[in-house]
Amino acid sequence: MKTVTLGAHIVSFVEAYLREQRKLSPHTITSYASTIKLLLQYLVRRLSRPIDTLQISDLSCDMILNFLSDLEETRNNSPQTRNTRLAAIKTFFRYLAWRDPALLHHCEQICAIKAKRSQSKPVEPLSIDEVAALINTPDSSTLLGSRDRALLIILYSTGARVSELIGLQMSDLQLSGAPQVTLLGKGNKQRSVPLRDDACELLQAYLQCRAEAGWTGPYVFLNRAGEPLSRFGVNYLVKKHRQSAEASCPSLVGKTISPHTFRHTTALHLIQSGVDLTTTQAYLGHADPATTAQYVQIDMCMKRDAIEGCGRPKYLPAPDASGSIWEDAQAMAYLEGLIKEQVALCRARRPANKRMKPKATADCT
Repeated sequence: MKTVTLGAHIVSFVEAYLREQRKLSPHTITSYASTIKLLLQYLVRRLSRPIDTLQISDLSCDMILNFLSDLEETRNNSPQTRNTRLAAIKTFFRYLAWRDPALLHHCEQICAIKAKRSQSKPVEPLSIDEVAALINTPDSSTLLGSRDRALLIILYSTGARVSELIGLQMSDLQLSGAPQVTLLGKGNKQRSVPLRDDACELLQAYLQCRAEAGWTGPYVFLNRAGEPLSRFGVNYLVKKHRQSAEASCPSLVGKTISPHTFRHTTALHLIQSGVDLTTTQAYLGHADPATTAQYVQIDMCMKRDAIEGCGRPKYLPAPDASGSIWEDAQAMAYLEGLIKEQVALCRARRPANKRMKPKATADCT
């Protein structure tokens, strides 16, 4: 029986499984392919062998772990990126186990690798002034400047993912009547997002400059060569204009901003404006409501409003105009009495045949 090569497995994984069976988007397939490419390049360097001689057996559990460590050390990948690469590798090995049951045990070992724990940092959104400074930075009198202003305001106005932005086509725009754009999101799911007047005006100005320059093609945002912008190009433009906007908006100095920052900002500003979670979820194309709900948790103003809305606890005495209750001997006596009262209640609720241990008193308090 002829042995199936590693290359044949990879081609089948991408073409038959990712593209045909799961019908994933080109961006998702590119992400999987990029992970496999990095893994093969690492194996070639580590084993000092030509790529066409690599076998499934070379992809051992230890080799995968070394590859993941190499991503963090040489490419400065974050734990989140490392875990994303690991998830892609596990998907590939689950496919191998299904395709060739003889590889089941080997695949089980790879799939048993645990994701690395990472500290979840709170999202740092932009303020209204910071968004305005970024959008107003490009020179609207030039073709590229008008493009960049339109690009930035579409990112903020629609909350689009960068993949949705670079995939936006002329046929997805409706600028008359009720202006809106149609975005193609994850899982090839489409959603229509209304355009505000300012976003519509900047977009129309860019399209006019684009037509006068002779730029053609189905995609909305093009680079200098008239080709569709890449995600790296969009990321470069955002960083470039952040640096330029620092002069007019000092709060941007040292702030890390990516295209996805605009999406976080849009979500938070919608919720702060009183838009309910369900509408915000539909607006952004979130599949999981918990993803949308996280923005309520990160907004300190909303947390403060929630606390103040609860009113003053009834068990606290009225504040003394002469000073803080925490400096008042009567308040301290009140608290001590409250603690003793609660301890007594705890003891009273205990069965008669069970004595309270000394350390249980602390638990009751």
